[in-house]
Order: sequence, then C-alpha cells, then structure tokens
Amino acid sequence: MRNRIAGILFLLLFIGMGCKGEARTVKLIVRHIENKDFIEEHLVRFREEFFLSDTDYSSRVIRYIPDFVMDEKTKRVSSRTRQPNNPAVLIRVYYKGKFLYDSWVLQKPTTIHYVRKPGFYFEFKGTGE
Repeated sequence: MRNRIAGILFLLLFIGMGCKGEARTVKLIVRHIENKDFIEEHLVRFREEFFLSDTDYSSRVIRYIPDFVMDEKTKRVSSRTRQPNNPAVLIRVYYKGKFLYDSWVLQKPTTIHYVRKPGFYFEFKGTGE
C-alpha cells in the first residue's frame, strides 16, 4: 500500500512539473494581438493564478515540458529528452474563474501560438528555480 501511495505521489509531481521537475517559476510576457502597446511581464509559480492586466481574465501555468514534441495524430505531448532543448509550458486561461482554454507556448517558437478571444497571447521567456 505504501509503495502504491508513493508511486502515485511521484507520478503527480512528475506530471505537474514535466519530466525533470526543475522549473519552479516561469517568466512570461503577455501581449495583445490588437493593442501593440500592451505588454505585461509575469514571473509566476506553477499553478499560481495571475491576472491579465486589469481584466477578469486570469491564467495559470500548469505543465512544463523540457523538450516538447507532439504526436500529430494523437495530439499527445511528451518530452524527447530531459534536457531543455525545446521547452514549453501549458497555460490555462480563465474568465471570471471559469475555464476557457489551454494553450501550449514554446520558448523558441517560429511564430506566435494560436490566439483566441479576447486576443491575449503569451511568450515563454524561461524558467527559474
């Protein structure tokens, strides 16, 4: 029974923090697709709620993957290695506390990720201890 509980706790930590689990904080830049002058910088802990400007929109970083890869058929996300070769975070967005959507944000994107209403988008700038 103890082994089963220990295994479950390990799995929860592994899933919550990504493969290696080193990242404790994430630096994000928030921009708006229509208002080019809008920019916010956030340094947040995993699962810590932060608000987008003075709106009713909030977000949380819920997962970190050090070497992001997604299977095109199944859309399953995994890490190729434990090294931060292609780091990504999964950001969950809420409006007035209700879930809106999840969005993967890569640290080294070739383009910005898909932008949904209300037009905010995220740039992943790195992790910290």
